[in-house]
Amino acid sequence: MVIAIIGLLIGLLLPAVQAAREAARRMQCANNLKQVALGCHNHADIHQEHFPCGARDWNFLSWSSFLLPYIEQQSLYSTMLIPYTANATGTEEGRYDHPTNLTAWHRSNVNCYYCPSSEKNVRYSANPAPPNETRQGPKVSYLACCGQTPIGVGIDASVGFREDDSRNYCWLNSFAGNWTGEFGGSGDNIDSQGALFGMVGLRDTGSTTAQIRASRKARFDSPNGQVSFSTATDGLSNTLLFSETMQTANDTSISTSSSEFRGDTYRGGHAAFFSTYWEPNSRQPDNSALGYSLCHQRPPYDDKQSPCYTFTTYYAHLSARSPHPSGVNAATGDGSVHFVAETISRSIWRSLGAANDGLSVSLP
Repeated sequence: MVIAIIGLLIGLLLPAVQAAREAARRMQCANNLKQVALGCHNHADIHQEHFPCGARDWNFLSWSSFLLPYIEQQSLYSTMLIPYTANATGTEEGRYDHPTNLTAWHRSNVNCYYCPSSEKNVRYSANPAPPNETRQGPKVSYLACCGQTPIGVGIDASVGFREDDSRNYCWLNSFAGNWTGEFGGSGDNIDSQGALFGMVGLRDTGSTTAQIRASRKARFDSPNGQVSFSTATDGLSNTLLFSETMQTANDTSISTSSSEFRGDTYRGGHAAFFSTYWEPNSRQPDNSALGYSLCHQRPPYDDKQSPCYTFTTYYAHLSARSPHPSGVNAATGDGSVHFVAETISRSIWRSLGAANDGLSVSLP
């Protein structure tokens, strides 16, 4: 009888203990986001009120590398080749896949990039970097906000893309097409209206290697891709800066059929960003672009926490997702952190992703 009572008490206490542990993990996650957001402001203090560049194209690093000196990770930053060097021959410095950078990130441990409720994953590669490194870099728990539209990875006028990567448009100034059409939707056309992170798309000019690399250096030089405070006309406190992404199982290749790129912020490009088109923890699948797999293809979207599908059109989209029950942590441009319920109004969530839509919305 006594044993049965003890068992009953344990059964009653266990959910409360688990809830308390999750609450502590969620608080630590919020503290991590706070540190990352304040790192952006440390960057702005030195770079004339500009946030760090969101990404330099697909293969040239992203905010997670540029932010390192401003979150007390100068030692890691100093071991990497982050500024772009226009060498006429040899391996380009400033690429994610430079052996020096691969090795540095493989050995890194940036604690504030990981939510304690998520699995700490590393994305494996079939192409190890010397000396015998078999992993390219970590998949982190946080993504930068690219606005309220998908991210364009090419120009396709037939689906309404207009490229504008000058400052705070993540390659898409406007999406005039029916990008929900692949789900059989009737269309939901919105403009980007800016974001707090910009991207620098690769536009090579010249015919020789030296000329092409010189054009890349000019394109990647600061402040290109760095968004100024002054462009956020809606106010920093009303515009999202970071939120969470779901960590999923490691994979052992980078093939288009099985790779899982979400959280792979080390490589520049659309895997480093989330969009506010769908609400947090949306059942609408994330999607990659042009047949390149950003995530495991799981039709009919049977992964309820992190559904995903690979499309064939010129855009990519990842939603904010979290292992925390009922919502996600999110940081705004003023450095504050909020827990956002997944039941938030779609119109409010979209507006929070835009820096220049002129709407007065705020997080609770």
